This record gives sequence, C-alpha cells and structure tokens, in this order.
Amino acid sequence: MSANQSRRRADIANEGKEPTQDEEGFEYLPLNPNVHCTRLVRIHPADRVGDTIACTLFHVTFAERPGYEALSYMWGDCENDQKTIFVNGKKFSVGRNLWDALDYLRSEREKGVPIWIDALCINQNDTPERSRQLRIMRHIYSRACTVVVWLGKKYIKYQGGVQLAKSEEYFLPQKKDLDLIQSSSFTETADFGNERAMARELCVDGYWDRLWIVQEITQAQRSRVCKIDVCFGSLVMGWDMFIHFVAMHGCAEGGPLRFDRQLSERYTGSHTLKKLLKDHQAAKCKEPKDKIYGLVGLAADARGFPIDYAKSTFEVWVDTMEFMNRRKLLQPEEIVDIGSLVKSLLMDSDCTPLRQSLGTFQPDTSSTLLIEDMNSAKVFDLRGYILGYVCYVGPPTSYLVGDLDSVDEWETFIQYNFRHELGEAHRDNNYLLEALLGATESKLDDICSNHISTVRWKSQLDKDWPEQHTYRQVISEIKNSDSNETASNMIPFQISESPKSFQIHTRRSGYTPWKMGIASRLVQKGDLICCVPGIESIMVVKVHEMDFFGANLQIFGTGKVVDNLVGYKWDKSRQDRQIPRDGLSIKMDARTLFVLLA
Repeated sequence: MSANQSRRRADIANEGKEPTQDEEGFEYLPLNPNVHCTRLVRIHPADRVGDTIACTLFHVTFAERPGYEALSYMWGDCENDQKTIFVNGKKFSVGRNLWDALDYLRSEREKGVPIWIDALCINQNDTPERSRQLRIMRHIYSRACTVVVWLGKKYIKYQGGVQLAKSEEYFLPQKKDLDLIQSSSFTETADFGNERAMARELCVDGYWDRLWIVQEITQAQRSRVCKIDVCFGSLVMGWDMFIHFVAMHGCAEGGPLRFDRQLSERYTGSHTLKKLLKDHQAAKCKEPKDKIYGLVGLAADARGFPIDYAKSTFEVWVDTMEFMNRRKLLQPEEIVDIGSLVKSLLMDSDCTPLRQSLGTFQPDTSSTLLIEDMNSAKVFDLRGYILGYVCYVGPPTSYLVGDLDSVDEWETFIQYNFRHELGEAHRDNNYLLEALLGATESKLDDICSNHISTVRWKSQLDKDWPEQHTYRQVISEIKNSDSNETASNMIPFQISESPKSFQIHTRRSGYTPWKMGIASRLVQKGDLICCVPGIESIMVVKVHEMDFFGANLQIFGTGKVVDNLVGYKWDKSRQDRQIPRDGLSIKMDARTLFVLLA
C-alpha cells in the first residue's frame, strides 16, 4: 500500500474542505509556511473524453512521503484561450493546453494517483507562497514517482488509429533499418512519412524552449526512483525511447536531442549557476525573474540563493551578483561579462530607463554608509586602468554647445595643456564638439551618471613607480594649489546641472593617449579617470586621504572619453602605449557596476 493510500480516512474526507469566497470562485487555503508542504491534485474520473473536468486539491507534507506524479507542460495563451474546470466544487480557469493535459491524464494515467501541477498547486497570486514553493521545486520534481511531459493534443493528427498510437513499437524504426532508410532505394510509405513529420514537429516544439524544463526534467533524471513519460497526442513513451524515436528519424539537432546531451553532462561541472545561465540564456519564460530563479534549484553551487518574487528585477540582479561574489563563483575578469548577461536576462532592451530602475536612490557619502570591508560580498574587485588625472575641468556640455566664449576658453586650455600634441588634441576636440552638437541634453545626462559608489578602498596607486611624477605627487600639488579657473568663470558653471568637460594628463611627461571627454558634474581637478575592459564608460575616481602607503579612492560618477563618445571602441594603439603600465584594482558596489553596464 502506498504512503498516499495509507493516509488517515479523516484526511481524505477533508480533502475538499478548502474555503471559498462565494459559490462561483475558488479560494486557496494557505499553506503552512513553517512546514515543508505543498498541494496535490486528484482528478476525478469521467465517462467520456471531453466531459467537464473536476478535481480535488489537498495539502500534503513531505514528511508523509506522498506518492504522486508531476506535470511538465507549456502554459500557452492562458489569457485568450481559457477553459473552466471545477476544483473542490468551485470554478477555476485554466489554459487550453492544461485542460487538454488534465483530460488526457484522467483517462490514460493510473486512476487515483495524485499529480502536482504548478498552475493549480501554487497560489499564483500569493507572492510569498510562490517564493517558498519555488525554493523547493527541485525536491517536488525529484521526489515524484513520474514526471509527465505533456507536449500537447495536436500530435493526434499523425497517429492514425488509437490502437496503433498506443503502441511504441509502431513508431520506432529499428537500427538495422537505418541504412535502408538512408539509402536512395528506400521508398517512404505514408505511415513512415507521418512518423517523420511528427518527429520533426516534436523536435521544434516550443516546449523545448521553456526554461523550466531544465529543472523539471533534470531533477527527474537525477532521481533513481523517478521516471519520465513523454505524452504527445494519445501516445506515451519513456524518455529514452522517445529520444531514440526522434534520433532515428534524423532529428539530431532538435530540441529534445540537445536537451538530452545537456542531461548527460550534468555531473561534468556544467550545472554550476554560471554555466547554466550561459547555456540557457535563450530559454523562454513569462516572468523575467524566472530566468534566474528557474535555474537556481538545478545549480550545484546555488544552495541558499535568496528567492523573492516581491523584489524588483534590479534587486534580483543585485542578489545574483552578490551571491556569486560571496560564494567566490566569479573571477575578476568575469564580473563584467556575467553582470551583463544577468542584466540582459532580467531586463530586455525595452526595460525602463536606468534612473527608473534605480528608483529614487540618493547616494549619501557619509562614512556611516561607506563600505570599507574589502572582503564583503557587496564589494566587486575589477581589474582596471588609469587613463590619467584631470588637469582641467572645462565648461558644462550645455555651455560648449550654446556659449561660444566658453568654447574659446576650452580651446585655450587645449593649446596650453597639449602644446606638444596639438594635432591629436584638435582632432579630439573636433570629435567632441561634433558629438555634443549631435546629442540631446538628456542623452548626455544618461552617459554621465552622478552616481557615487558606497565603496571606498585603499590603493598604493604608484606601486613600483619612481618617486618623481607619481599620481600622489601630482594630485597633492593640485589639491594645494589654486584652481586655474577664475571665480567669475566658475560661478555659472557651478550652478549648471549638465555634465562637465574635462582634460587629462598622465603622470609621465610626454604623450597623453586620451586627452579629453565629458563626465559627471561631480568631476574635479585632480580626480583620476579610469576604465575597465569591457565597459565603454569611464569612471571618475576621487582621491581622498593620501599617505606614504597610498590613497583612499572612491568612484564619483561616470562619463566617456572622446573615442567612446563618438562610437569608437578603445583605440588599440593608444591602449598599447598606456594601459600596460597604469593598472589599478577598481572596487565598487553592485549598484555602481549596474550603472556602468547600462
């Protein structure tokens, strides 16, 4: 007798006692949040296919060792193609594909065996419950006696008589026949043509693009007691037999074959969270957060991942990056690529603008909010480079566009600061002015964020560099000297909200590869301009306290140098002359990394 059959009669009698709001609508009885439990569905038998579907929904704890099946299927168009079933005697709307699956299950599966179905067993309107149930999804599928893969009713058109359709052997060409099938003398029969057409349609079925099947089927494959039945039309096959069937019909690159190969690699290190995110980035799901949450239960290194559907997509991005950082799952050189990947999974090109994603956050630079523990999971350490220090802060971008006197003053400083490189300097200036004239102020505001990182870190800054011409020396001199700009020139600039222009020098005398750009209005003379490979924006790095051992650094906004402003990638010839010698470990919080990836 199964564990499910041995439950107390009182439990069975109370299966249908969930409360209702009224006679027409079904209302869920909440699951106990302090007990590992879920709901199961028992479908009532019917006299004929197509009869009204009625079922009982009841609670079970995992301690009861319930015996059940679990359904894996596509939700389909639930909004425009709905059918009504009865759950505990009350009306309940489901999508057409689920209705077809329920109709099949009650007539073709073993009678009385309950089944777990996400659309019924999880209260989709209860966000905390969804989050809790998702955390145990891997256990739900791995403990099922069978995972039933439902590919849809549409395949009946290929299967002829019902009696033939129930025979696996009817649809399976033997291996000895493969050479004959592939030979030029083979004549395709009508039955064989139907088989091949069905196999090809099965291989491109949208089911295989679902993200959730990665967890649903893989957890079943991991379990030694759980089997997988693939149901399509009125035919059912075991997983291995199904894979053999589509393979024998030449569907080597189809969805099920590709997925089967991934299953075979599940113990080869391919099921790390990072690898799963990469491998299944094209998988489809309705809820963007499921691009992450749907893989967590399968990942070998993601136990303890925080799942909460109440969080925004930005917060889920932060959780993902900080989780991988805490668990040491990311190498420094991977942070940018993985951060970009996770961002693309959660937020497509039509997502809200960056400032909406960040909400009304206003950074506070007081020491109480600063992160100074460099071992914190909130600190991301990226390998970056110093392009130079700001030797002159020029007019705001709005002045360079509309105030010709400001343009003349800006170009006067170009002649002074780059008197030995005037050709390149004037070329860069022309590119800069063209870019400003072709951009709107809002576009320039998006390029130059005023975001301040909450991470302040210590850096030697001039490691292995001669005492003369160090950044510390140059910046110290700047901090102790008067500004090059006169007070009359500074007054209108100070009140402008536009991004500011800047010119930079390197610590070495001679050639300056990157000479100018635009940045946050927070930029000041003596700030460092830094970059990280893979990120087009530059970072304005404020140099705080300095001593013999180094300096305290903090990111104060972003911007772009001329090359990136006009759409060029980092100039390789300039990189070769600058980057190898001025490396810098750049530390930031997740929010700052997100701003840089925008």
